[in-house]
Amino acid sequence: MEVFLKIDHKFLLSGHSFLPNDSDFGMIEMDFFSTKPLEEAIHKRLKNTSGEPVNWLRIYWMRFIKSEPYKMFYKEFTKVDTQFKILDLLPCRGRQRNFNRIKLAPLYKNVLPISTPKYKNMMELLRYIPSMHHEYFKNLTRNLNGEK
Repeated sequence: MEVFLKIDHKFLLSGHSFLPNDSDFGMIEMDFFSTKPLEEAIHKRLKNTSGEPVNWLRIYWMRFIKSEPYKMFYKEFTKVDTQFKILDLLPCRGRQRNFNRIKLAPLYKNVLPISTPKYKNMMELLRYIPSMHHEYFKNLTRNLNGEK
């Protein structure tokens, strides 16, 4: 099993739409987990460790480091060339939480279907997708009721 020492999560900036994984279609299938138990366990901070207000809408880069599990390092999109700012996720007061006991359940019990109109549109776009990926799109689960 591969161990990650650091995870970087970057959001697209307006006017910039190419990510390194775009060239190979990225990871198409993923397992999603509900983060609700984790969200309830962490303290929602309004200020970072320097006392500056946290503007969640301006954050474009989040970094999580294994050796510092209760901190989120981040950069705002207007300050690309600056050091990472730090957000402490542990509560300041009260009993410390045991994050090791938190179990993340799958977000969905079944594969989410796409609508029939969306499926038909994808079939029209297949000519622009490399043929090695066609089977994936043809086998997508779709909602035959036409609902989204």
